[in-house]
Amino acid sequence: MTSLIIDLPRIKQDASRYILERTCPGGGFCFYRLDEPSPQDTYFALATLDLLQVPCDAEPTIRYLHALQHPDGGYASLVQAFYVLSSLQFLRCQPLSDPSAEVEHLTMQVVDLALRPADASASFCHALYQLATLRAILGLEWHDSQRTAILQAVDAFRQKDGGFGVESATLPDTYLAASIFRNLCSSVPLDSLIPFLRACEHPLFGFTGKPDTALFFLEYLSAGLALCQELAYTPTFPSACLSALLRCQTDTGGFGRAHLAIASMDNTYRAIHGLTLLEQMGVL
Repeated sequence: MTSLIIDLPRIKQDASRYILERTCPGGGFCFYRLDEPSPQDTYFALATLDLLQVPCDAEPTIRYLHALQHPDGGYASLVQAFYVLSSLQFLRCQPLSDPSAEVEHLTMQVVDLALRPADASASFCHALYQLATLRAILGLEWHDSQRTAILQAVDAFRQKDGGFGVESATLPDTYLAASIFRNLCSSVPLDSLIPFLRACEHPLFGFTGKPDTALFFLEYLSAGLALCQELAYTPTFPSACLSALLRCQTDTGGFGRAHLAIASMDNTYRAIHGLTLLEQMGVL
């Protein structure tokens, strides 16, 4: 148990106010508070409200999300499909048209890239994660050849220290790899990632992005706590995790990437998700 005394209900109330104040009149959410919603802001807003168990007026947002789907069931990109379909899942609502054919098409594109490891990049790692998550949401089975190509692509990111990343292993990329392995029911023993996770722990920040470094950003802490959940591992410095996380909350109620940074939808989600995980681990 942490010895810190915090007003958790107020922290969550301020965060929910931050999100709800950024609801767009025409549906969706926009972090800079104009009526210019984006699928990304909408996804992180709904994910945060879901964690906080705070309701919102769903109908305008459902109409906004439905309007982003093409008549043939497709979307502008994998990224848009991920954010829209994930958002609809939070709202317990189906898309207007079955997106399965579109997701299969996107899968073929990603698998084609996976067969060319020289093209591997950080954005490609995120694409692998989004595709694996999207197929899990829709309950789509993998063909053996697709599954093999994706797992081999992820394995290409494996570094000598046991973590995953493009040029060197990072905690966020290692979490993405673990999530992909889980969604694809890989035989890779996830507990093999624990030494890398432990090497990223830090007594002042809870977690840092790479072993033997002392740089803090909220995405490092968020990935560290999420990976702890994946591996059923209790963080060594829970009080440091909590202190570092709370320093990221701004006067708006939202959370920034670091202390004194501007709040954003994605970082507010990371913070509330982190708090939720600390509660579930029994360290709050």
